[in-house]
Amino acid sequence: TAQQKCFRSAYGAHVGGVIKIYLLSFMIFLPKVVQASATISDSMPESIPTEIIADWEAQDGTAQGGYAAAIDKIISNLSSKYKSMVTAGDTKEAYLVACHWRRVDRMRMYSSELKRILFARHYNLGGPTPGYLEDLDDDFKSGIGNGQSALSKGTNYTKGSALCLLEMTNYYSRHKEILTDAEGVIRDPCVWFEGTKVVFAWSKDNNGYHLFEMPIDSADKIRQLTSDPEGLMVSDFEPCYLPDSNIIFNSSRCFGFISSSQNINSNLFIISKNGKFLRRISYDPFSTFSPTMMEDGYVLYSRYEANDRNAYSCFPLMSMSIDGTHQTEYFGNQSTWPGTIFQARRAPFGSTSIFAIISVHQSPYAGELVVIEPDITRNGSKAVTLIAPEREPSDTANIINGAKPLFQNPYPFDDDCFLVSWRPAAASPYTEKFNIYFMNTDGERELIAWDSAQSVSQPYSLMPRDIPSIRTYQANYKETFGRMTLYNSYYGLGVDSTVDSASWAVKKLRVVALDLRTGPAFGNTGSTEYCMTPAARWLGSRDAKRIIGETPVEKDGSAAFQVPPRTPFYFQLIDVNGCVIQSMRSTVMVQPNELYSCYGCHEDKNESTKQGRLPILLTPTPLVPFPGVSSSDNFSFPKHIQPIFDEKCISCHIASHSTGLNLLGDAVWTGDLADPDNKDANRNWSASYLSLTDPSKQYVNYIPSTSQSEGLRPNTFGSSKSVLISKLKTPPDAMKNVTLTAEQMGKLCAWIDLGIPFGGYTEGMKPEIAEAYNQRLARRTQHEQLEAKNIQEFIDSGGYPISVREPYRSAKNYSNISGCRILARFFRPLKQLSITLPSEGTVTLVDLCGRTIWSLQIDRDAYRENATISRRVSLPAGIYVVNFKGIKGIARQRISIL
Repeated sequence: TAQQKCFRSAYGAHVGGVIKIYLLSFMIFLPKVVQASATISDSMPESIPTEIIADWEAQDGTAQGGYAAAIDKIISNLSSKYKSMVTAGDTKEAYLVACHWRRVDRMRMYSSELKRILFARHYNLGGPTPGYLEDLDDDFKSGIGNGQSALSKGTNYTKGSALCLLEMTNYYSRHKEILTDAEGVIRDPCVWFEGTKVVFAWSKDNNGYHLFEMPIDSADKIRQLTSDPEGLMVSDFEPCYLPDSNIIFNSSRCFGFISSSQNINSNLFIISKNGKFLRRISYDPFSTFSPTMMEDGYVLYSRYEANDRNAYSCFPLMSMSIDGTHQTEYFGNQSTWPGTIFQARRAPFGSTSIFAIISVHQSPYAGELVVIEPDITRNGSKAVTLIAPEREPSDTANIINGAKPLFQNPYPFDDDCFLVSWRPAAASPYTEKFNIYFMNTDGERELIAWDSAQSVSQPYSLMPRDIPSIRTYQANYKETFGRMTLYNSYYGLGVDSTVDSASWAVKKLRVVALDLRTGPAFGNTGSTEYCMTPAARWLGSRDAKRIIGETPVEKDGSAAFQVPPRTPFYFQLIDVNGCVIQSMRSTVMVQPNELYSCYGCHEDKNESTKQGRLPILLTPTPLVPFPGVSSSDNFSFPKHIQPIFDEKCISCHIASHSTGLNLLGDAVWTGDLADPDNKDANRNWSASYLSLTDPSKQYVNYIPSTSQSEGLRPNTFGSSKSVLISKLKTPPDAMKNVTLTAEQMGKLCAWIDLGIPFGGYTEGMKPEIAEAYNQRLARRTQHEQLEAKNIQEFIDSGGYPISVREPYRSAKNYSNISGCRILARFFRPLKQLSITLPSEGTVTLVDLCGRTIWSLQIDRDAYRENATISRRVSLPAGIYVVNFKGIKGIARQRISIL
């Protein structure tokens, strides 16, 4: 990628030719099966489809500039092999000849990839992203707030669809429909690595999708993989094959609800190739979607989240192992722009470039096309290039009104060329048809598939691809906890661990879990933007929270602790006074038995850090319970805070108090409030809660739910900045010698640092509303019981292998162009890392945050003497990456050091 950028800078518009010549040198060495499959005829047919001709004329501006100028421009950009095929002229016939050879010149290098292409025909999926993807009918209405049911049906949802196959005999071949449904919707095809079968989502009854699989060339052998559980209605979609033959997919089986909208949410699940052992692997309060496989064996996916920060620019790319372990940021978790990132796919053949769609909150499931280079930075616009054509980052706000061209579902062949679904600027971003194009990053395109009535999208080449290697499985469902190690909690705080300052000293680490709401909306806060079924007043915590426990942090900043698996949680660093120094504002989740290691808090994942001594704390131990609050209880103002005021404060602080601070626990119906942001909460909140959290009085300082996406400086918000806490800690002052116990003060600080939650989602509800909410929540409980049975069957079948380090595997009769392999092993007794190399080159060990641990240059003599290097390592337990770059290409392998 870096070389291509240099080429583009030096050669400008001619870079396409430079890159293609470079790729041609590799084509000579491709296996015969790939060369044999490249049998697309380059002869010009007697008749060219009118749709293609119209697209050529639109690109070349022939209506304004005429044919002669267009032909001259085409000739100037043709490679030397085809210049002789074209003669200048000013007729349409001469123009079509020129366009034909330009089409051949653009596409010939990718004939193997273009030979057979699978795609879907259907309506334009989605509505305001994310959401409207499940296509479920939900007639249940909460009867409060705006009274709407949970929204799921896509904007302009339309019946009728097909799974289509394009087999190119020449560069103008038309597609055929291999599976058609006039009454349902077929979508989200994913092709097995060998190009022999496809898994897809199909809604036959227009009420939720389920997964089906069939051989590409045998549509009569379809089998259904998922279905509605008894008594429940679900939607399964966006499947993706994993290298161990399992399938990861998106599903509404979490029975959740997005707090900032009327949408239900979906998370990621896994099933076996036979549709067995279905289990959930992501637990996100908003949505996880668009999973795709990367060559390194990791899953790339999008996550929409907004834990204690704004909901408009929190759509980062994430990655995970194929067993659901090590779910971590890949790009953009602390970025305001791009606002949303989805439909991401990494370019093949060792590239680290990500092709993706970016858009804005509440946009269509489409947007502008970008290349993201996380090696440059893991956050911000410097790593993002708008392409087709290439240009600097720009505002994307007018995507939603149809004023810009829209892209969908890029499928890269390399760093330069790709398939993509595209439509020009239109009056409506939801209904204008998408066609499939072969395109390069400069925006030069060739139309290859279209339909007269509906959009065609989600293209997938059937050329065999490498099956990614399976590394080490960590998930073991027999275990009841996961493990976390933190190397240095001071890293990322802007100070060094040697700083001896009470205000910066980290005393302990707090682990906070999120309780996930169900839908539809049972009341809301906010007047111009919303939080549905609120757990706090407007701008307070979006989610109900519970403190799982706390753990000591050593003087070097290290911590090691056990956590409950399959639970969304985040961390807070606590000072000696019990106040938060820094709060994570994102979530993490571990699988049973997983060991999740990170270096520090809010670090730059591409930054190298100094190699130091082993951390003091390395062996995970159970968390210490938070005093006076059960780890199974949502933190509750009535249960955990009001008793403190009842004991210490209400002798003075009543409604008539001179300060106006009323700390009585009397119930106040929010519908009686004049405050437009809280009057629709449909709750009984206490007078003390409303008085103490009144933003005009500024008694408490907390991270608002609309805070920026970028990282915050330590001690920016929280109890340490709150007037209430400072007054209680500075007697006698105005508090009249009120003295709180350490437990009481800890609870007050924790309540503020959790974002002033009032309690769980039913706290303060009227009984009949709470009953309705719990009835809806029972669907999740029912499915969790089914899932527990699936997991037990998975355990009985043997579960995941304890340790798997398979050698590189390839699809049948096909091998990676680079031909580059490495094999890394860690020998625990000797603490020795052994790496077998394919040639001389540079080998580098990095951690999962991208920091270089060490790097070695192996010259030719050293390689001839011994192709295997060994080195003793003293590193924190965790997963690391061995990178190699040599004369045979680039290779990488992830390895566990335990």
